[in-house]
Amino acid sequence: MAGSTLITAMIRLTTRARVTDPTSGMRLFDASMIKLFANEPDLGPEPDSLAFLLRQGCVLSEVQVEMRDRTAGESYLNLTKSVSYMLRMSVSILVAQWFRRLK
Repeated sequence: MAGSTLITAMIRLTTRARVTDPTSGMRLFDASMIKLFANEPDLGPEPDSLAFLLRQGCVLSEVQVEMRDRTAGESYLNLTKSVSYMLRMSVSILVAQWFRRLK
């Protein structure tokens, strides 16, 4: 949760957009965005891409969903992977996105 809060703050700082859950894996895109993602290999459904697209003028709407607790298996994330992910997203949102361009 701390990592999500940190990424939320960075997106707010760099885009002025209020995103409440940037790390959720639940994403829904309209047809124009699907085409954009298909044609832009540097874009993925990650928080840094959301920040980048918001800076490009794309519109983001959030709809609350209910997530159930895991009933089987284990998360692939551990402390090391979580910290590494948050660092990568932080660097990308705060630094790298300023140099990204849509092709």
